[in-house]
Amino acid sequence: MYLRTSSSYNSNYYYAVEFMLNTYETKWVKASKVSSTDTRYNYFELSKPENATSLKVAYFANSVTTMSEDNATAIMSKYDSVNNYYDVAKISNNGSTISISGWTSYQTSQPGGGHGGPGGPGGPGGMHEGNSEKADYSAKGIKADNEIIISAGKFFIKSYDDAIHANYGDAFENGATGIGNITLSGGDFEIYASDDGIHADDTLTISSNAVIDIVKSYEGIEGNIINITGGYTKVYSTDDGLNAANKAGKTPAINISGGVTDITVYGQDVDGIDSNGSFTQMGGYVITKGANGGMSTGLDCDGTAKINGGTFVSFGKTEKTPTKGSGVTNYTLSGSYSTGSYKVTFGDGKEVTTTTKYSYSAIYVYSDISSKITVLKNN
Repeated sequence: MYLRTSSSYNSNYYYAVEFMLNTYETKWVKASKVSSTDTRYNYFELSKPENATSLKVAYFANSVTTMSEDNATAIMSKYDSVNNYYDVAKISNNGSTISISGWTSYQTSQPGGGHGGPGGPGGPGGMHEGNSEKADYSAKGIKADNEIIISAGKFFIKSYDDAIHANYGDAFENGATGIGNITLSGGDFEIYASDDGIHADDTLTISSNAVIDIVKSYEGIEGNIINITGGYTKVYSTDDGLNAANKAGKTPAINISGGVTDITVYGQDVDGIDSNGSFTQMGGYVITKGANGGMSTGLDCDGTAKINGGTFVSFGKTEKTPTKGSGVTNYTLSGSYSTGSYKVTFGDGKEVTTTTKYSYSAIYVYSDISSKITVLKNN
């Protein structure tokens, strides 16, 4: 892939990219200046790892031999999704900050000697709801103007937009309007999305035997109302993991009464769980992690937050302190929880393997099980 910038070239500096791999590991790759007759831009070439999911661009002085965020002269404020449709990331560099302003295709000469993809140079990737990698056009994996109901099957989805999406309010010829619901009661899902992993304008329900692995997303799961009553849901996102927002004119809510929900986020000011209304847990197992900085928390809730049952585990602080039901106790596990993989054993013996992208000094637990959880790092 290539980096393209209209900034003047200074041979005393070089560009490099920090890639996030699908193994949650990171890899730095140095870029080299490319000769080109296109006098409008400077191009820099580098090798993109095949399993890269996100990237961050940095600017280093030639004297810097160890590439890291701390050593960078200017660096992006957050990760952006890798674009597998275009091979050039357009870079804006003002000397102190760097950002990706869009994507296009590589050309070595002035217009007429290359191609720019749909819509001309730049193609998709404009700024949409804070997500620079979302397509300018609809590029969803599974989309319905009314509702989506899945009870079985195996699904592998890679999309340059939402992976699964249902609309609310679209008018049909018979006078009805779309209800915007998604119900997943079964099936095995592996999802890579440049925007939302799963998005329901109204109610999103995960239940029974659904197994959902959102390996890559901007926002993991979004709906006006999110109900999780069963299944196994694993989310990795560079914005909020679970997000309840007013999409269908209803008070946003996240309700969890069963299943396993494991959320990992990696970005700036992003929350594991973010409800613009209420959060209520009545059962099940929840593991959530904030971005561990600034306003980022494991649980951000504008309304009431209640834990009446089940076990809630937050790596790092919560913005909202939940109220607890009569059978629920809360406690803190203090320690050093560095980046990596952990085995969480709940009080009833159930085990879940989870991954952290940040280091934490405390884990906050609410549970209706009298025995405490244990958290052990995997080798």
